[in-house]
Amino acid sequence: MKKLFLFLLLVPICVNAGLFEYKCIIQQELFLQDNGVLKTYPNNLYVGESFIVDRVNGKVLGNPLSNRTASKIILHSKGDEDRPFELVSFSSLSIGKADTDYIYVKEYKDTPDKAFLATTGDSVFAGICK
Repeated sequence: MKKLFLFLLLVPICVNAGLFEYKCIIQQELFLQDNGVLKTYPNNLYVGESFIVDRVNGKVLGNPLSNRTASKIILHSKGDEDRPFELVSFSSLSIGKADTDYIYVKEYKDTPDKAFLATTGDSVFAGICK
């Protein structure tokens, strides 16, 4: 009985990428061209880089999506078995940057690795969050 109870406690941990945070690794980087077409960056500055997302308060650490100087952070959905994790950050105009960042993580997928899509300015990133 104790083993069954322990098993039932650990199952949700195995399905969620991270209970309190995601560690995301960028696998693809694109930018919006003037003709409206997304194109791969020639040098892929951020492919292979990682960033951390706090699922509780929406803070993001690590380039290119760090929001530590954001004027507003909206944690639209924390994600669960039915919904994605969604986060929007608005940059502070006082630092000379007026970007809006968006992060979407497929939390509802029944896998330990969750695909993500993120945008900042005219750049689009995709990869995996754990």
